[in-house]
Amino acid sequence: PVGAYGGLNENVEPFIIRDEEFRVELDPAETNVFMESYSEANGHAYQGWAHDYGAGKVIVYIPGHDRYSLSAPMVRQSISNILNYLSE
Repeated sequence: PVGAYGGLNENVEPFIIRDEEFRVELDPAETNVFMESYSEANGHAYQGWAHDYGAGKVIVYIPGHDRYSLSAPMVRQSISNILNYLSE
């Protein structure tokens, strides 16, 4: 992502977690994908994206379905970045 959305990945390094992996259909030209996953079973999948909607902001973040994935440092950093972005 570029511009304001770039902060969503600040201090987030590639990471591995075991979590539910949802596959969604979206056009990356119509939003700002800031996170993708890869698994042998599903290949690449979008896991985080953001865009403006009217005067508001929309963020979808898929990782973090249980206490183990929510305790992963990079998931926690991602959520912190999202909350910071939404509070701007």
